[in-house]
Amino acid sequence: MSRKLLTSAVAVLLMTPLILPAAASAQASGAYIDGAEPWTESDCAADIPIVVGADAKAQSDIYSAVTLAGAIGTDCVILAGPRDGDMAAAQRARLEAAADGGYVVGGTAAVPEAKIGGRGGMTRLGGSTRWATAQQVGSEAAALAAGAEPETATAPGTALAAPADVTAPGLYLDGAEPWTASDCAGDAPIVVGGDAKAQSDIYSAVTLAGAIGTDCVILAGPRDGAMPASQRARLEAAEPGGYVLGGIAAVPTAKLAGRDMTRLGGVTRWATAELVGRRASGDTTAGSNTATETDNNDDTAATNSPQFTAVSADWWHSCGLRPDGTVTCWGWNEHGQADAPSGSFTAVSAGGLHSCGLRPDGTVTCWGWNEYGQPRAPSGSFTAVSSGSNHSCGLRSDATVTCWGYNEDGQADAPSGSFTAVSAGDRHSCGLRPDGTVTCWGEASFGAG
Repeated sequence: MSRKLLTSAVAVLLMTPLILPAAASAQASGAYIDGAEPWTESDCAADIPIVVGADAKAQSDIYSAVTLAGAIGTDCVILAGPRDGDMAAAQRARLEAAADGGYVVGGTAAVPEAKIGGRGGMTRLGGSTRWATAQQVGSEAAALAAGAEPETATAPGTALAAPADVTAPGLYLDGAEPWTASDCAGDAPIVVGGDAKAQSDIYSAVTLAGAIGTDCVILAGPRDGAMPASQRARLEAAEPGGYVLGGIAAVPTAKLAGRDMTRLGGVTRWATAELVGRRASGDTTAGSNTATETDNNDDTAATNSPQFTAVSADWWHSCGLRPDGTVTCWGWNEHGQADAPSGSFTAVSAGGLHSCGLRPDGTVTCWGWNEYGQPRAPSGSFTAVSSGSNHSCGLRSDATVTCWGYNEDGQADAPSGSFTAVSAGDRHSCGLRPDGTVTCWGEASFGAG
């Protein structure tokens, strides 16, 4: 793929959300943080590849690679293996199947030229330090969003140094700090946590700084401590707005002194890196507003997170429960089955042409086709809900089951007694009894009921 074609592909893919499970063939010991791997098992066919090292020294580069993946909309992050070892066969196959061009994150020591197999047209983003690499990734993402041709970035000219009152031992990786001692006057601020748990967010902050062209990266201090005085002064001098990297536990809203900023915090550190990449690419939907936040929220919850906590699929649509409790559905929507209502849910179940969700107060809300009353959930308190083809069943708080909707074959005639779980099928339903036995009702063809 030519560089011009790569730029066009980037433009098409900028808004693509990423879900990044692991490649089982590349789980080298010690290569990752907390067991999270930022790549998929896809074959990378025609995708834009991003090659990155896979040993302990490359962990910061892996975060940068995920950020770049979020910016250009690819899930083709390829592990090159440890610097003194071979690339795994599965990763080699993914690279060979990928589109021409692409990126290498890290220097030649981390990813030797021999490992990319003589592929031409790959852009290497690797600075003299891990912070410089992160800055280069951000600058490249911003340049691509502006329509520039991919090109090998040069190391940033601004050195990164910290004020004396924020150099607590062990707080940073290799003694490098991603901020300057500038007063931030008139600059866009990026606030990030300042303890060991925030190190991945610090890399993401430096990447974002490279994208928006600021050196105003502000250390909020440890999550259970105060913001250093020098950093508070820099924040007060900065222009309104700006960004917060990480969840509320990492950077409590109270530390922002009432400033309205954009928070980029995913359910995992990898999700945060991807959010930063999307924002760096110009995706203004990435991030949440801090004006309505309270410090009681979860550590890394973000209303626009690309992650889900549960998913349900049936017929031609699917629904997912997001970390903030909202539901998103996709697929065929002729009957409104993919038009999830607003508000919070604790569970969701996609049916044939309708869907149902369980609210935090125990009530059930359904939507979609109403030929047989599928969306008309009964009142009362439930602990679980299951949607079938044209009927649904719910497990009530008293352990009884109630079903509603299409009932020609008795699939909605739940028997009496107690249950611990329920599942609605096509023309039958089944429930699990407290003693471990199963009771089914409805159409008995093929022995299903």
